[in-house]
Amino acid sequence: MNMNPDEIEVRYYEDEAGRKPFAKFFKRISGMTAAKITGAITRLRAGNTADSKSVGKGVSELSPSMRKYDIVFTHSGLSAE
Repeated sequence: MNMNPDEIEVRYYEDEAGRKPFAKFFKRISGMTAAKITGAITRLRAGNTADSKSVGKGVSELSPSMRKYDIVFTHSGLSAE
């Protein structure tokens, strides 16, 4: 499935205290893992959602191999939690 890139906004979760768990997580991972995640987010920004699966209620996740990174997106944006 492909979406219009103008419909995809990448946002990173920030809690009420201003903490950004994805940023903290991303600093700790290996270069290879960071490259995989960055590539997946770049493809989403370009509108390529082919490697995603609906999990219900308008929310999708990247392939099961990315599930452990809690990267989900909705039709109105992307959230890395």
